[in-house]
Amino acid sequence: MCVLCPRGCSYFRNAASSAEPVSLRFSGRRSCQNGSCVRIRGFWRSCTSWAHDGIRTLERRSNVLGFAPSLLCVVAWVGCGAGVARAGVGALWHYPGLAQVFVMVVAAVGGIGGLVGFWIISSHIDFWRRGYRARWLTGNEWVYEERRAEGTVQCLAFSREIVGHGYPAPCEVPIPNEACWERQVPQWAQLRRAEIVERIAELFGADIGGRVQFRDPT
Repeated sequence: MCVLCPRGCSYFRNAASSAEPVSLRFSGRRSCQNGSCVRIRGFWRSCTSWAHDGIRTLERRSNVLGFAPSLLCVVAWVGCGAGVARAGVGALWHYPGLAQVFVMVVAAVGGIGGLVGFWIISSHIDFWRRGYRARWLTGNEWVYEERRAEGTVQCLAFSREIVGHGYPAPCEVPIPNEACWERQVPQWAQLRRAEIVERIAELFGADIGGRVQFRDPT
């Protein structure tokens, strides 16, 4: 079924594609039923989920702002962190132990923010270098984008379903067959199914051993 997103992108999605990825259970390992272990695992999953969602939100906002404003934000973050650390040391010079702890906390926060910013900026650079990318929207929904010579960006949205654990995460991507492809995709993507499918597989890690499977939407 062909659906139009708010930006006018044609994409393909089956009725179950918006479901959350299924977490697979592996046999041979005995799970701990201790209440403390369960609470710790739950807290850890909540933290990692929160961090993942936060990074994805920053990435979406960075895509809206563009490369130059995003780069300025990263530089400003690192610069502000250095300024805060220096001001804190000046204010706490009578308490060297407290000043050292303060600097370590500021350095950790600034360093983590700098690493996240570097990852986001590198995705912009990679898009500029390749001329195409796969960008996450929400849930299982992604969009394949190409940067044209005149500077415009054309998009083709699709769904991706995680089917296991590992890095790169094994996944399935519903893609129409040759006949349906030509009827459903915009003109710029026609006669290019093999090329676009190969690029999507590469972007999801097939070139470094990741398992990316394509199937017809049902």
